[in-house]
Amino acid sequence: MCMCIMLQVLTMRHYRVTCVILQHLMRQCAKVTIQPACCIVNDAKEQKGEAEQCGGFLCGDRGECSLGCSPSELHLPPSVIVSSLTYITTMVGTQHDLTHVLVPVLEKNSDSWASCLDRRQVWNQSRPPWLEAMMSPLEPVLVPVVETLISVSCAGDSYLDQAMDVTLDCLIQLVECLPASVLRAAVVLEEAIPADVHPMSGSVLLQLIIAALYSQLLGAVGNSTTALAEALCSLHHSGHDTKIEAFIHAAEERAQISCVDKNCVSMEAAPYTAEILVSNLLLSAGGRRALKIMWQFMQHSWHWLLGQLGALEPKEVAPSAPPPIPATASRPAPTKLLHTMFHVGNRPFDQLLAGTWELDWNKLLQTPLSLTPERLWAQLSCRSEFREGPATLNEHDATVISMLSELFQSVAATPLCQRL
Repeated sequence: MCMCIMLQVLTMRHYRVTCVILQHLMRQCAKVTIQPACCIVNDAKEQKGEAEQCGGFLCGDRGECSLGCSPSELHLPPSVIVSSLTYITTMVGTQHDLTHVLVPVLEKNSDSWASCLDRRQVWNQSRPPWLEAMMSPLEPVLVPVVETLISVSCAGDSYLDQAMDVTLDCLIQLVECLPASVLRAAVVLEEAIPADVHPMSGSVLLQLIIAALYSQLLGAVGNSTTALAEALCSLHHSGHDTKIEAFIHAAEERAQISCVDKNCVSMEAAPYTAEILVSNLLLSAGGRRALKIMWQFMQHSWHWLLGQLGALEPKEVAPSAPPPIPATASRPAPTKLLHTMFHVGNRPFDQLLAGTWELDWNKLLQTPLSLTPERLWAQLSCRSEFREGPATLNEHDATVISMLSELFQSVAATPLCQRL
């Protein structure tokens, strides 16, 4: 399956396939949380060691062929699939898409879905998969801020207040570098959160940035960085309200420019945009991993998806759940060549020659083909089968002629001059 085609499948018909997958898997991981990637990156490097290129699909010679959270996992947990699909939707979707795809799924599966966005949860490193996926694009942007804060922490004992001041200065300068996907997600979440959830300083964007910065500071080595991280949890009480308001104002102006949907076109109206969006996703490690995980899921779960979409053959039984997805990039067992040669999916294409095709003439003749019933009867009645008597026809042809004549009886009774 081509990555561009896969992205088109996930986004077409207003993200219908994406909604089906998220609604099913979020029921299984409603209470599942995952750790930020920056906190487990060192452990992952130690476990993978010196990875060699295995020749697998999109193997980057960096131990990326193990798609799970750890190399010991045999199957992908639902949380990993939810995180990957949320990442792709956040990166390629517009503000309208996020509002009508992600938010309804979140609200349907949990009444307390927004509790992780409360300012009292900044320190919490166990986050829902969808939230971690939205925050992950912030990690490379915040690296300079972490380095600056670490250098400030070496100034002395009274560095905490100065560090909070430097943090806000850095964030104000980084507003133009914030990923558009995070800005769109923050705007959508801020409009959807319940009234009893209070993000930091009333801004979901500030909440996401401080939470991501907190995780990166915890991942750094040293007691001073831990103290800095804990101080960030009370940033809204640090007496820097002016700079916080300046950051929120600058972020809102940036979001108004980045979240405009009027110039966006759907992928179905412009299929070439799929190639552009896939190329952008492949430029980042998170995007490559998300695409590989969804490619793996689609390859192994296509039968379940067709059942959910009502696209299976009448006699086929739809599985109730997708099968276990291998954590190592792999293809499902290929269909036998002889079956592929004589079937379209599971339906043999020589039904007419084999005499097993049950012709539904009513449905066939009522399907619009730019032909009116009068014109169609004018064409049929010119055939010799309709002009000759039934005695000259075999039983099958006589039955067909009789059925068609009955279907067009009202047309045949109309004089030719009136039909013309």
